[in-house]
Amino acid sequence: AAAGVPRAAVVAAQAAAERLRAERALREALESGEAVRIDQASKAAVRAGVPQASVDLAKASVLRIRAEQLLRSAAQSGDAGRLAYATKRAEAAGVARCVIDEILRCSARQQAEYDLQAAMAQGEADKIEKVCDKLENIGVQCPLMSQALAEAERLRDRAQAQRELEAAAAAEAEERARPGCFRPPRCFGPKRDSV
Repeated sequence: AAAGVPRAAVVAAQAAAERLRAERALREALESGEAVRIDQASKAAVRAGVPQASVDLAKASVLRIRAEQLLRSAAQSGDAGRLAYATKRAEAAGVARCVIDEILRCSARQQAEYDLQAAMAQGEADKIEKVCDKLENIGVQCPLMSQALAEAERLRDRAQAQRELEAAAAAEAEERARPGCFRPPRCFGPKRDSV
């Protein structure tokens, strides 16, 4: 023992100092929001004897961060099954409901905008309007919607004009085919009685 301090007291003081450093490192890691850093600090905290409640809090934070990352990745993928799974994981891990809702809303908007581009490429007015309604229902207004609705109207006008042309052509054909306008060819004379 140095200067009359018992060795056990020195070891206890060193352990307490190490525990305080580990607690501080754990707090800083939590503030950083980086899952890997928090995970490493949690392991060091366990070794240093930091109270289990602090370590459990850090581990829960890591689960939340990773679940949110998984949810964001799934939202970007456009895979509905993956998104449903990631949403359940995020809910179970305690990700804030407002964060989950915002990620899901962004994903829905992204998918609807993709669907809108596809509908416009197909040139089907009904599909365009349906996707625009979907975007409107999730609270999205984008320049593409205005363009798409104008395209849907143009497509409907063109389809109506085509139907009118077809109806006029059919009426004209019917007019030409009316009975009374048809004369039998001359080779068909009156019937002769066979003898």
